[in-house]
Amino acid sequence: MLSTTTTRSILGAALTIATISGPAHARASAPPVTATNTVVMGPGSAALQLAPASDGYRSWRDQQRKLRVQVGVSAGLAAALLLSGVLALTVPTCNPPPGATGDYCGMPLGRFMVSGALLSAAVVTTVPAIVFGVRLGRHNRARPVALHVAPGGLALRF
Repeated sequence: MLSTTTTRSILGAALTIATISGPAHARASAPPVTATNTVVMGPGSAALQLAPASDGYRSWRDQQRKLRVQVGVSAGLAAALLLSGVLALTVPTCNPPPGATGDYCGMPLGRFMVSGALLSAAVVTTVPAIVFGVRLGRHNRARPVALHVAPGGLALRF
């Protein structure tokens, strides 16, 4: 087993090497050039790599992901509260022993109060789910155009 200091030293050395060497795309070599100054195209050529997605599309996709998470969390919370409120109404709260009188449990108002609170919270959490859902629908209709100008011509992005 390695000691804590040794582990820290190894991790520090690995982090230093990774920082110094830089990202892999920065170390990539330039495509080979022939005597007539033309780029050699081949299956392993860096010139054949696709252009990265535009910043506009990337920000649109990030916003879409954020809205999907917001809709999912708020709708899931609303569904959980609704289910809990219904279960609070259906689960019995008193289990009288055999031969007990009818007044053994008294007035079972506790489950009605708990289910009322849970069901009202479910209604309140439905509002953000609807708002985020409408925003997601509008955002999806405002999708960026699929045809973009890219290095070397036009690019289709779907």
